[in-house]
Amino acid sequence: MLNVLRVMDLDYALRVEKPVAPDFGDENYNNKLKEYIVNSKKWERSNRMAYMIINDSISDEVRGGS
Repeated sequence: MLNVLRVMDLDYALRVEKPVAPDFGDENYNNKLKEYIVNSKKWERSNRMAYMIINDSISDEVRGGS
């Protein structure tokens, strides 16, 4: 399962901390904000997809389902 995530670069959220928005007073705020938006979108997508794949791979018995 982890190999599938790696190949599709969906393990990004497992390898990289969630991006933090820059403070308004930071130097190069606009550039940092653009970078944050790109990284945040990539991280959120990876996190959602990894969650769905991992959640789907857990058997009902482990989850406590019937």
